[in-house]
Amino acid sequence: MHRQVDSQASMFRDFSSGSLVLATHPLRGIKRDADAVLGSLSREFEELYAATGRPSMPPEWRVKASLLIALYPIRTDRVSCELE
Repeated sequence: MHRQVDSQASMFRDFSSGSLVLATHPLRGIKRDADAVLGSLSREFEELYAATGRPSMPPEWRVKASLLIALYPIRTDRVSCELE
């Protein structure tokens, strides 16, 4: 079962983390491109999941996390999860 993302960020802080990043920062373009590609693959991802069972982490999150790990000197997946 593919978990649906329910963004409630405004409930926990008065600002968005995106407002802290410059509009011209290179990661914004990379994120936009990654979102476009992963959005086009969404149907294929959805077909891989059963309709029952425990919801999983969206694969889009894992791919984006791996991309950040490749771009920045983060040692492991575990460290990247601790940074969130």
